[in-house]
This record gives sequence, C-alpha cells and structure tokens, in this order.
Amino acid sequence: MAEGICRNLYLRERHAVKIRMIPFCPAIAACLVLIFSGCAGVTEKKADEPASDSSIINTIKAGIASDPELSRLKITVVTRQREVVLSGVAPSRELKIRLIKLALGVKGVRSVEDKITVRKK
Repeated sequence: MAEGICRNLYLRERHAVKIRMIPFCPAIAACLVLIFSGCAGVTEKKADEPASDSSIINTIKAGIASDPELSRLKITVVTRQREVVLSGVAPSRELKIRLIKLALGVKGVRSVEDKITVRKK
C-alpha cells in the first residue's frame, strides 16, 4: 500500500512539473524570437542597397591579390560615396587598364578616377 502511495505522489509531482513548464516554454520562445528578429533587422542587407565603401575596397583588393601580375604592384585604393580612386605605379598601360576594369567591374562602383602612372622598368 505504501508503495502505491509513493507511486501516486511521484506521478502527481511529475505531472505538476510538466504543467508548470508548459507556460514558460512559449514565453521563452517568444522572447528569443523577438531578440533574434531584432538583431537580424539590424545586420541584414537588402539586395537593392548600394555596396558600402569598405566592401568595395575589399573586393577590389581581393581581385588585385588574386591576379599574379597585379599583386606585385603597389596600388592604393580609396573610395568615397562609391567613387573609387586608384593611385600608384604600373609598369605597362595594359596593367593599368586591367586595374581600372577590375574596379569598374565591382558591384556598387559608380566611377573610377585613374591616378595610376605608367613607368616602364
């Protein structure tokens, strides 16, 4: 008989814990959804937004670094309001043109100002 009473108490306590936990789960889930949806709104970038100056610079520098001939050059890349200024020295006119085309090919670039001088070695 005592065994039956203990079993019933155990089942009631277990059931009570479940009843108390259920209301908290939706509340916690709702808070997490609100927190993470608020953060996502701040960091997400829409497709129609223009590229930032820093992302333009990083893309151009990555393109220069991936090209074996261009990576040997000391080229400075500056952007302001999505307008790029390239400056430095290139050994040939062809490399200068490749640099300009690379910069113009980056999404978000409005214009490229060329301050690259050509000096043959």
